[in-house]
Amino acid sequence: MSGEGDEDRGFEAAEEAWERAAEERTALSDSEMEHLRREHVREATARRVLARLVAPVTVDGATRWDLASPYLLRHAAEHASEAGQLQHLFQDWEFLVHADPHSVLTFGAHLEAESRGFPGEPHLVRALPVYRASLVEHASAGPEVRRHILAVDAARHQWPEISRSLYHPVHAEPTPWQCRWSTASNISSQLRGALPHDSAVTSVATGMVPGLSYAVTIAQDDRTARVWDLNGSTLLHEVIGHPAPLTAVATVNGRTGPLVVTAGEDGALRCWEPYDGGTLWGVTAHEGAIHGLVMVDSYDGRGVVTCGDDGTIQVRDLETGSARHLFTGVPPQGHMVVGGSGTGGDEVIIVVGEGRIHCLDLDTGTERFQETLGGGEVLAVAAAQIGESPAVVVTYDEGWAQVWDLDTGRVHTTLTGPPSSMVVLAVADNGLESVAVTGGSDGTIRLWDIEGGGPPLRQLKAHFAEITALTCYAAPAARTVHASQHEAGTDSEDLAPPTPSSRHRIRATGGRTRRARLIGSLTGHFMLSASADHTMHEWDLASGSPRQTFTAHTVAPRTIQVTEVAGRPVAVSSGQDGTARVWALDDRRARTAGGVTHPLAVSSLAAARVDGRILVATGCDDKHLRVLAGSDGSPKGIHLNGRNEVTAVGLGATREGPVAVVATTDGTLTARRPETGERLWQATSGPVTTLSVGGSRRQPLVLTVNQADDERLHVRSLTTGRPHPIDLNGLTGVAAVATCRIREQPVAATAHRDGTLRLWNLSTGSLRRLLTGTAAPVDLLDVATTSAGPFVAACSEDQLRVWDADTGKLRSCVGVGRTWAMAIGEFGGRPMVATVSLTGNPVRFWDAETGEPTANVPLPAPVGALSLADGILVVGYGREVAAFSAYDNPGPWDDEKQPEPPPVVVTADPPELATGRGGAGRGRLFPWELPVLAYICGQDTPQSLTDLRGAFRAHLRLNHFGRQALKAVMRSLAHKGLIQQSDERGCYVPTPLGRYRVQRAERSKVQPRW
Repeated sequence: MSGEGDEDRGFEAAEEAWERAAEERTALSDSEMEHLRREHVREATARRVLARLVAPVTVDGATRWDLASPYLLRHAAEHASEAGQLQHLFQDWEFLVHADPHSVLTFGAHLEAESRGFPGEPHLVRALPVYRASLVEHASAGPEVRRHILAVDAARHQWPEISRSLYHPVHAEPTPWQCRWSTASNISSQLRGALPHDSAVTSVATGMVPGLSYAVTIAQDDRTARVWDLNGSTLLHEVIGHPAPLTAVATVNGRTGPLVVTAGEDGALRCWEPYDGGTLWGVTAHEGAIHGLVMVDSYDGRGVVTCGDDGTIQVRDLETGSARHLFTGVPPQGHMVVGGSGTGGDEVIIVVGEGRIHCLDLDTGTERFQETLGGGEVLAVAAAQIGESPAVVVTYDEGWAQVWDLDTGRVHTTLTGPPSSMVVLAVADNGLESVAVTGGSDGTIRLWDIEGGGPPLRQLKAHFAEITALTCYAAPAARTVHASQHEAGTDSEDLAPPTPSSRHRIRATGGRTRRARLIGSLTGHFMLSASADHTMHEWDLASGSPRQTFTAHTVAPRTIQVTEVAGRPVAVSSGQDGTARVWALDDRRARTAGGVTHPLAVSSLAAARVDGRILVATGCDDKHLRVLAGSDGSPKGIHLNGRNEVTAVGLGATREGPVAVVATTDGTLTARRPETGERLWQATSGPVTTLSVGGSRRQPLVLTVNQADDERLHVRSLTTGRPHPIDLNGLTGVAAVATCRIREQPVAATAHRDGTLRLWNLSTGSLRRLLTGTAAPVDLLDVATTSAGPFVAACSEDQLRVWDADTGKLRSCVGVGRTWAMAIGEFGGRPMVATVSLTGNPVRFWDAETGEPTANVPLPAPVGALSLADGILVVGYGREVAAFSAYDNPGPWDDEKQPEPPPVVVTADPPELATGRGGAGRGRLFPWELPVLAYICGQDTPQSLTDLRGAFRAHLRLNHFGRQALKAVMRSLAHKGLIQQSDERGCYVPTPLGRYRVQRAERSKVQPRW
């Protein structure tokens, strides 16, 4: 920003612009010319005001936002917008560090709207994806915490220059620890905002009025409702009025304007205005909690339907709160939905529970029918249509569903799937028919013909964990058809199906014809799915293909609503992470490229220097070992490790090269080449609680502790996996183990339940030193050699203790609280200990000799694992991995130029124990494998089996190379890690290793036989 000396230049620029536009104004009227002149003067005046405001904090031509007044931090963006300098202001990262987040989000949305006219200039809003990525973590934090988090998020977005500018402010010393790289598993360019709460968000309702799209959120055990402006994702106000925690919320446009209705655990029902929270009416509707809330239209006008734990359903007038109807004798914990108009032209209330289905007439207040259900636990209920008749779909825990015709009160169709395949339910109404959409515990989404029944129309697979929410909507209006939860989140007009007169049924013709027409009628209809894998996917229901993936939630989203902001479709999702997030559904920008993706939170991590290079191995409670380059985070290998989840990882060096060791939940240890995935050995050791790799290159060892076997220590050869003949092997009562080298001698430290620590010589197995000083059992242990000498660090209860490994003297003891992870190493010439509390944030650093705190490093997500290797701190936080180093040690960290390693490899081993050499990508290619692989590598698009049959049609006839043989070739290539499935179902693309094999064949003059 400019200082006071630029005031006159602002006026001069306005006058010059006025003169330059003289020719263009010749065709304008006097009033139009006067308007333009006033606009020029207004902008010039705004620039002068802004210059005066920033002048007192301008030093050497730079604005010192750390010295700015609270007024300036709140209103600088507003003044810059009036002065036409908002873009320039948002390129000042010191402003973003210190400014009021509400102002940044509000005017950032304005800047983003303006930038849509400049699609070729993404730098106009470059700050916003970084600022929003971890908004929940830094919105209420101080500037220095925000600085750290923004710098890490800039590294996640692969904008290192932004990260460097944040770490090196012009007015202060550089930040001691700086993020050099980070993976980008859990960021999305589509994220438009975060709506934070102090507890899990249980319900979201959205509404629209001219000039405003808003959301109302309630949280678990919270008595307040929060109203948000979705344009900037800013909090408008909190509404306090319920004496008990809230259970449901709904929005509607009444005769007098927008209204919000909230329900509580005490049975209270309150209707209020979203603008100011003013109460329109409030009543005690039920004796006990209200668990169902729906807005409806009836002959008497708009109404509110509630279902309570007292076994009653009430219908009340929206405007007055007066009671219209009372239904008794319904299941207290039943599922309640409102059905669409049938042949009678009215709506009905359906309550399902306790083995019964009740159909209640909304207008007459009478019960139409009550029938017995088919049995089993009801999981979900959704209203639907069968032609012109209203219907309801009921799903059961055993994996089947019933479709009830509400005109006849009879079961019309039964849908049958695998067990637990219908955990959540949504209905897509295409104006012709209703299609049921179910999500199962296996992560599969299935589409069903409600009227015709039969097998699923489609099966959609992209999630790998249980589906937790589904929402269908239609383009371009993006109206929500039905959500997976019972609460009403949108105006009932948005939920209304087409009227009977507008319906044109798909005739119940047989088999494929009807199914094909029904699928085709879904054109323009989309679905959002959420899963326990913490992701959301958007799907095209007609083609069955995924459109985009949304990642930012740290736990599974449980609700999804779709609405519009400024005419553009957005989704609002919420879950147990205490946050509702806003997503732009029309943003088709690709995710940040490169790096390793972790589908779950990183839970185990090892970093080590091997052959002059720092390697990082990670596990995230899935079945894969992932290996990264410590220098830049580039992927080195992704290896499937059988059928069981990874619980611990280790890295070590052998004469033949680096080796990674993986422990899994079934008690199996597997050793692999980190980059090629070649399996060296596999052994059964029982459940591993601690794993450490040490020894020497000549005699490398892997040490594990088996908690189920009297906390027994097992020592194996890293090269062969055989038990090592050392006295240390078989030691019991070991709580933790760590290894390092002291003056080239391999040593191991063990912590015991009696509070003692022992240092062992790994070459001989002899006891090197006994360390005492803690009476409590040790939870965490690490040992390292620094320039100040070797040290042993241990955490027990809330104490951190550090010993000199040479003398056994206790060097420091400090209270750090209960600790989740700990590592010791060297930083800036000093021995340092890094600790993480049970909250997972921040990483705190302590001087190992004095116990003094030296630095805090906040992160965007809780830390699950960390490791210190040669002054490089590698941290697993959330689903990400990042590397930190001292401000004066940016890298490169590799000793020297290494031979070019093989390309990144994706391997998959058979689950059983293997004794042969095996290994993906190894061995010669069998006949026809190289020609097929070469053809796939030469194509620009993914190849299906049909594509390959067409390409090799002549050879299929001449060489008796049939379809089954081609399938066998594809399976073999996939098993060897040379091809992998693409995002398109049934299509394959080459892996980097596959391209490498083809290039090597071409260099060796091997010509494929066509």
